[in-house]
Amino acid sequence: RMGAEETAAFLNRHFGLLADCIAAEKGSIDKYIGDAVMAFWGAPDRLDDHAARAVATARRIAATITADNQRRAKKGLKPVRMRIGLHSGKAVVGNIGAHDRLQYTAMGDTINVASRLEGLNKTYGTHVLASRQTRDACGDAFTFEPHGEAHVKGRDEAVEIFEPRRMVT
Repeated sequence: RMGAEETAAFLNRHFGLLADCIAAEKGSIDKYIGDAVMAFWGAPDRLDDHAARAVATARRIAATITADNQRRAKKGLKPVRMRIGLHSGKAVVGNIGAHDRLQYTAMGDTINVASRLEGLNKTYGTHVLASRQTRDACGDAFTFEPHGEAHVKGRDEAVEIFEPRRMVT
């Protein structure tokens, strides 16, 4: 319902908020896809705590969006909804594309599963879902609520899913 200039201004501000959260935890923004952002941790520089940083980013984003929605409500604007999917594993990371249009990106099953988990938030009424691989890679940094298994497109085996709840201090 917004015009082009208003949409661009909204998205630029929104992406700025997300980018600050991602950068604070040493994440790399891969790309913007419509009103979404794809990010990853552990490339180009290895991060042994990549999963914990991704979960911390998700929690930081949730807090930032909540605060921004309070600002929006005071202006009579509708809240922004968010969904995040987190999965840990190997990915192909590098310059991918045609010889005259390369893009530094991450690809593979790990990215696909994260995307599917993002979409499952609708089904579970959650905002952030993580796979068992991400939960396990976090060690004792966070607590997680289990949500069982889900079959996701492109995978023969079910994915165990968890909702990050709080940071362990």
